[in-house]
Amino acid sequence: MIDKLKPAVIPLVIFILSLFVIYYLTPDYHPFGGVKISKSKNLIREKGNEYLKTSKIKIDSENLRLEFVTNEPLIRWINSKYPLNKSNQFLRNNSTAYFWQLSQLGNDTAIIIRSNSGTNIKKGESVNLKLSEDGKLFSLTRQIKDLLELKSLTPDEAKNAAIDFIHLLRSGILFFDDSTLFNKADSDEKFLYKATESMQKNNRTDYKIIWQTKNKLGFDKLLTANLIGDKVESFNIEMIVPEEFKDSSPDIFEIATLIIFILLIIISTIVVGFKRFRAYEIGFKHAIIFGILVLISFIAAQILEQFYFFDYKILLGLVLGGVFICGAAIILWSVSETVFREIWNKKFLSLD
Repeated sequence: MIDKLKPAVIPLVIFILSLFVIYYLTPDYHPFGGVKISKSKNLIREKGNEYLKTSKIKIDSENLRLEFVTNEPLIRWINSKYPLNKSNQFLRNNSTAYFWQLSQLGNDTAIIIRSNSGTNIKKGESVNLKLSEDGKLFSLTRQIKDLLELKSLTPDEAKNAAIDFIHLLRSGILFFDDSTLFNKADSDEKFLYKATESMQKNNRTDYKIIWQTKNKLGFDKLLTANLIGDKVESFNIEMIVPEEFKDSSPDIFEIATLIIFILLIIISTIVVGFKRFRAYEIGFKHAIIFGILVLISFIAAQILEQFYFFDYKILLGLVLGGVFICGAAIILWSVSETVFREIWNKKFLSLD
């Protein structure tokens, strides 16, 4: 009995050691190690509702949509500058890399709900909020109607109105108007006045006001506020990402290469599998076990990735996708096994 267990000792030791190594290296060396979620989805929704009420925006709870969003340009830029562990640490501490987006449809896109009791039209103001993983607001965009009663402000009045509105929702942001302090500021939350752009309309003047941080490491943030007359339409805090990293269009060559590679595997599997099946050389004993393991791994991976915002609606996709992947794994293993048993059968003796 002991002699039979000896071959399994080394793999078992390696497996146990790997658990400690994986625990130690995660999340610094995990591809998604930059994701950090400290608040539940319900808490984020409640926090977003508080911001909406504070800004006096009409809320329709049935019309609010909350989703988790990835800032792809920022992540590409940081990954190009640092190794994986350093970039993950940076992204976990950055509030705009992975964030929650709470949006509400406006009056122009009202939802009509029909029931036995009649027709109910749900309406609310069009608004879009971006919140960090811990619930801090860093972007708000709302729709303001172009009305004649909107007042015009002077540039200084517009700047003060924007600062007051932002402080109402996000306290603690500091502004410095003295340009001599620009090179001395090293905090991400110290925004220094940069410029004011104005646009003259028939009945009013609209403004775009810009502040910027000056970080010692070069990771500057831009704060932009837009005013329609005397109303703040939006404000947004974002990292200043180089233009070359903002292009999110897929690499055509990479996609074409991947498609060709997959097609070659499918065609090869079909041709070889058909010949081996006709010759009664295909066995499914090991293939079924392998397919079940792949199915369990696929489901576990999807649940872990969706852990913080799991929705029962994805169960159907898990079942259909799992069946397809399990079937593909069974076919791929069974066909491959027949080929490699012919070439290098001794390697399968321990498996048998």
